[in-house]
Amino acid sequence: MDTVEFFRDFVDFAGPKLDTYEQAIYLHLVRHSRFKDIGEYVMPVESASLRLAIGIAKKGARISRGVIRRKLQSLQEKGFVRIIAKEYRGTRIAPLLPCEVVGVVPPAAIMAKMDLETFDFYSEPSGREAIFARENGKCFYCLALLNDRNRVIDHILPVACGDNTYRNCVAACLSCNSEKGETSGEEFLRVLCRKGRLSAEEFDSRYRLLQSIQIGLEKPEL
Repeated sequence: MDTVEFFRDFVDFAGPKLDTYEQAIYLHLVRHSRFKDIGEYVMPVESASLRLAIGIAKKGARISRGVIRRKLQSLQEKGFVRIIAKEYRGTRIAPLLPCEVVGVVPPAAIMAKMDLETFDFYSEPSGREAIFARENGKCFYCLALLNDRNRVIDHILPVACGDNTYRNCVAACLSCNSEKGETSGEEFLRVLCRKGRLSAEEFDSRYRLLQSIQIGLEKPEL
């Protein structure tokens, strides 16, 4: 499960469709099921000790069992959960992610996310411009200012090991692109640091940003 995608969809699309109690109960259910790659969760509705992660009642008072039952029913009516069965331990429930609930995440938003992960940011002009914009007009490696005459798109991992997605493309100056060759972006940053072209602080900042790009946290805007 992509937690970044989940919280983006929850904040942008799902949350506004739920009241405060529904949000608290829904997040509790997802936390104990889908976050653990489990499709269902037995919620002990009858347990007086049940506490939800979001405090919404006065002085942290617990949500009553009656409210929990009513809100579970409304969540099901809105399509966010499926109440499967009553069991000895509680109620077995299958929460759905926002993208799985019909009519919650707009089709355009779903398509944008899908396209972004497969888009060719190396070959497509709009993709290249998006990468240049993400790096704020500077070489990702040496931080030199870029212009139309000295800028290129560089692969963090060589093409033989990587791809043309935004997770593997950065803006670079011609000098760094040529010097880097087939080494990885991580190793080239170390080379620049050893040569004194990056300070220790700059290296740490670049290295952390490199990791963020590779795990998909630095999405460019197409």
